[in-house]
Amino acid sequence: MLDSLRNMASGWIAQILLAVLVLSFAVWGVADIFTGFGQNAVARVGSADITVREFQRRYQVASQNVLQQIG
Repeated sequence: MLDSLRNMASGWIAQILLAVLVLSFAVWGVADIFTGFGQNAVARVGSADITVREFQRRYQVASQNVLQQIG
């Protein structure tokens, strides 16, 4: 079974599909790096941004509350 998969993967159709896949991830990743560079927001809810510090603070408070409930 592995031999048949290896033989199919060495064909020109498989190589074209692999090249398209690699190219799409390369373009998507590069575009994502430049569009999100320098942003301080983790998420946006409506028109309000949630900053990294606010998220960390609320996460710690929620974690502490859970630990207190558990004991």
